[in-house]
Amino acid sequence: MMSALFKCAQSELRPCRRAAGGVGCNGSPFSKATEADGGPTGWITGSYVENPLVESEAAKIFRAAMEVDGQSKWISEFSNNTVFTDLFAIAKWANAIGPTKLAPAAFEEQIKAWEGPGLFVPGHIHCLHNTEYLGLCGDSGIGSEYKDGKWVSLEAVKNITLTSEPVSSK
Repeated sequence: MMSALFKCAQSELRPCRRAAGGVGCNGSPFSKATEADGGPTGWITGSYVENPLVESEAAKIFRAAMEVDGQSKWISEFSNNTVFTDLFAIAKWANAIGPTKLAPAAFEEQIKAWEGPGLFVPGHIHCLHNTEYLGLCGDSGIGSEYKDGKWVSLEAVKNITLTSEPVSSK
């Protein structure tokens, strides 16, 4: 299963793969490029999902699954942890729908009603509830900082309100 996850995350169909080259600031090419200087000490990353390299229950589950499938070198590459999160959510919805009633309309109903929790997701999930930002499902973000040779989770920022108004620099 994890091999299929990895192939999906590598796919050129994934928007983040095309836009970001598939590697975040916690990815090994970034870390390797900064090794001579002691790693990316003091660097902070942020996302709507937790960094898979921190010490948390979700990260431990993900890393164990990747290791069992022989894919540990890809733990911090691409968007593997978000694909993993998505598959757990899809499995939960499929179980709620039932094997004989799986249909797009049934999944849409599950998506609209779902508020989490999601693996790696720090807050509540409200898919399709924000009419201006339909693609954003969460209300929170989470960061990590590279400290003493490892990534450390920062406290989640909860209940973020999105706006299309310009942000003032004051």
